[in-house]
Amino acid sequence: MCSSDLDTSSGATALTLPLLNEAGVLQIGPQSGYVGLTRPAGRGEPDRFYPSGQRSFGRIAPADDTGADVLLQAMEEAGVRRVAVLDDGELDAIGTAALLTRRAQSAGIEVVDERSVETDEDDQSGLARDVVATGADAVLYAGTRTDAAATALNALHRADPALSLFGTAGLADPSLARAVDADTARRLLLASPVVPLDGLPAAAARFSRAFEEEFGREPAPRALFAYEAMRAILAAVEAAGVKGND
Repeated sequence: MCSSDLDTSSGATALTLPLLNEAGVLQIGPQSGYVGLTRPAGRGEPDRFYPSGQRSFGRIAPADDTGADVLLQAMEEAGVRRVAVLDDGELDAIGTAALLTRRAQSAGIEVVDERSVETDEDDQSGLARDVVATGADAVLYAGTRTDAAATALNALHRADPALSLFGTAGLADPSLARAVDADTARRLLLASPVVPLDGLPAAAARFSRAFEEEFGREPAPRALFAYEAMRAILAAVEAAGVKGND
């Protein structure tokens, strides 16, 4: 049996993976980026996700440490010297924030603040004042809750319009673009493996045409990751030969 993990949250994968692994079910994560799912990160990882002792998970998108490196490079190019690192408490966010904190310090960028954002707060002006008081010249926001991120990012920009704002892949969603102020957006850079299909090789264009013919609309850029995940699963079934239906 095979299962495609269509939820972009690594938190969901972390919960389902041990159960499916014990049952002998392959799991492919289109965008589950938490490093500890495949390599050492937190305590007992990645072994704690594989009670059977056999690896049964793969991902299509790059792991979160790749995104952290891209963001760090962007900060260095922007001349960032003091950064505040915020997260929304989700597994992806905590992992990426921790990665970036370690690598920023190694690169000579001082991490002046680290905290989890209270995502149910409608007013983040207090958070923004606290961050600005640290003397940070940039903020890295790691998260997947775009509503909470927009509230915090808008507040941060209002508190200090000179702040450079950076965000992780989980925020690269049209809902964030609709929710942030135009002035905030001009100060914000997101790092994401998701790009428009017309910026990818010819195979992606063929997928897009086939999708539109079948469903009468263009696919969202993220759809390609789900398509490739299912293609990997079908390839595994085919490779299993006569056992592919077991």
